[in-house]
Amino acid sequence: EKVSKRKEQYSQRLAQPAEIDQKSLNRKMKDEMTPINDQIKAKRAERREVLQQLKNFISQESKLQREVSRSKKCISRNQKRIQSFKKEIRGIENNKSRNKEKQKREEQRNQAEQELQKLRTSEKEGKEKMEEMRRNNPMKEIGPKLSRLNQEMKFLNPKLVGAKNNLSHYERANGGGNRLASFGRYSVQVDQEIQRNRRRFRKLPLGPLGQFIKVKSDQENQKHLLCIEECLGRFMDAYVCDNYHDSGILKGILKKFYSRFSPMIITQRERDQTYKVPANRERLPNIYSMLEFTNPWAHNVIVDQCKPERWYVSSSGNEGYDFVQRVRCNGAMAMEKDARSGKNLGVKVQRTGGSGAIRSFFGRERVKYLALDYTIQIKETKAEIHNLDQKLKQVKKEMFGLQRERKNYDKGLSKLEEQWNATVKSIRKTEQKIEELSIVEDEDPSGELDMVAAIRSQIDNCEAEIERSKEKIETETEQLKKLKTKAEIKKNRAGEIKQECEELEGKIQDIEAKYVGLIEEMTRKKAAKKKNAEKLKKFVDLENQLTQEVESKR
Repeated sequence: EKVSKRKEQYSQRLAQPAEIDQKSLNRKMKDEMTPINDQIKAKRAERREVLQQLKNFISQESKLQREVSRSKKCISRNQKRIQSFKKEIRGIENNKSRNKEKQKREEQRNQAEQELQKLRTSEKEGKEKMEEMRRNNPMKEIGPKLSRLNQEMKFLNPKLVGAKNNLSHYERANGGGNRLASFGRYSVQVDQEIQRNRRRFRKLPLGPLGQFIKVKSDQENQKHLLCIEECLGRFMDAYVCDNYHDSGILKGILKKFYSRFSPMIITQRERDQTYKVPANRERLPNIYSMLEFTNPWAHNVIVDQCKPERWYVSSSGNEGYDFVQRVRCNGAMAMEKDARSGKNLGVKVQRTGGSGAIRSFFGRERVKYLALDYTIQIKETKAEIHNLDQKLKQVKKEMFGLQRERKNYDKGLSKLEEQWNATVKSIRKTEQKIEELSIVEDEDPSGELDMVAAIRSQIDNCEAEIERSKEKIETETEQLKKLKTKAEIKKNRAGEIKQECEELEGKIQDIEAKYVGLIEEMTRKKAAKKKNAEKLKKFVDLENQLTQEVESKR
């Protein structure tokens, strides 16, 4: 009975008609917004038309301003012509003999022709000098030399920086007080930071690994220190952690000190016992037999990562090559003297699969971590830095000389070009002067009065033109005032239309806000109806189940 009663309640709730219909809401909102949108479109069209008219007014105004400016220039030009005409009249009235003037102009013309001849000769010589200078352009040789010197600078600068870093490393390592300092600039600070954060680690990291590795004091082993360091590589200043949690913490510590090229972090479980490495049965010594480890964990990491028991040391590269082809191993290393430079070169022979082997050279020149005394390395590195400094100074000196030579060439060529251009310009002026002096009319002293009358007639014409230009300026100025008034009216109207459009858009936003609340209410009722339907279905299923149980008991 309880179930049936609840079922009837939910059936009645579901039977209630929906008060709000989404389609009718959308239709009402559209009906309210349509006339406003039509008004907005009409206002915008009107505003575009007003702006176009305003643009036309502005264009007409600029045209009128140009016309006014043109008229003013015309007035100025005519005034200058009147002054020149008056000056000419004074000259005609004061000059009693035209023959003297004609003779004077002839003399000026002859002088100008002589000057023109000299200028043309000078122009020809300047052009030949420029062509010869361009043919003998030193840039054909300076360009490759500068390129070569730039490449040499790019090679020497990193080498000098590396030598200085090595010198600081050797000086730290030779201090004797703290061997940890020889494994990097910040190795002591990193160790102190690890000790300060030791509670954060599950197992305290071990490192740098190089401080737990020693070379046996046998004199033969000391000869192969470079080969040993080449085999161990980056693992000398690496750190090892027991788990990835500790690796993440150590990585954060290293980031505080190293922006890039930070030491390597290896994650490997710690074992108290060292690995059992088989004894060397070959005639050549392997690198493992030359090492002593003071920590089992460091021993196991080096054996896993570097395989020192599979790398051998030979007296020469050929001996190592023959050995690698015959014996199954990773490779062999040897130190040989270069015939050209006289320096010791490291030869590395690696097995490639099967019985194949490849030979390469490694660039280690000095022992970095395993030496007992770094005095020789410090001395050699200082000498190398001195030599690199001298080479860099020489390269910079050569570059400066070449750049100065190029600058002088460019300066000389530009000076020649300027002189040639000035000569060409003078030639044109002289030719123009000769042309003006050549236009000498056959003047008769008896015709002076007619000339004066003709000039006065031209003066009258210029004055008449000035009056017309002034009248035109007055008319155009009046038109400009009218256009500015109309443009101001259109501008104000465009602002009013824009304000009206904003008000209409505000009305549309109010309508949308009004209908948003109704739509949210409709959505809530739909959700409630869906929930009631689910509960009704639940009670119907429960009623059917109870009915079956009652029937079965009966």
